Amino acid sequence: MFAELFNQGGLSLDRLRSFLLVAQAGAIARAAPDDLVRQSQFSRQIRELEVFFGTELTQRRGKGIVLSPAGKRLAML
Repeated sequence: MFAELFNQGGLSLDRLRSFLLVAQAGAIARAAPDDLVRQSQFSRQIRELEVFFGTELTQRRGKGIVLSPAGKRLAML
C-alpha cells in the first residue's frame, strides 16, 4: 500500500523526518543551528514534499515558519 507512494518521486521518510524537525523547531535555522548545508537540505526537502502533495506545507513568518493547514494535518499523522 505505502510502497507505491514511496516509489513516486518527492516522498521519502527522510523528507518527512526533516519536515517534522523543522515544524517542531519553528524555523529551519533552529532545526539545524550552525549547519548551513543541512538548512539548505531542509528547505529543499520541504519544497519537494510540497510539490509531491501539491500544496503549501509551511508559511514564512519573519525568520521562522508556521505550518499551513495542510502542514498541520501532515504533522499530526
